[in-house]
Amino acid sequence: MRGRGYCYLDSQRVELHTGSLVLLDCYLPHRYGYGSDSTFCTTFKRITGMTPLEYRNQR
Repeated sequence: MRGRGYCYLDSQRVELHTGSLVLLDCYLPHRYGYGSDSTFCTTFKRITGMTPLEYRNQR
């Protein structure tokens, strides 16, 4: 990650800085973002498991 941002984990805001690494379970509620005065660049990678489409279609 480059720049500054934040994410909420268990309703607590966590500040993110250059070099931060965050692993989120995409099936649990989460949110993230950045302030209007900051640039924010992330890379998203799916490690393992179902894709969101596969998860929705399993019912």
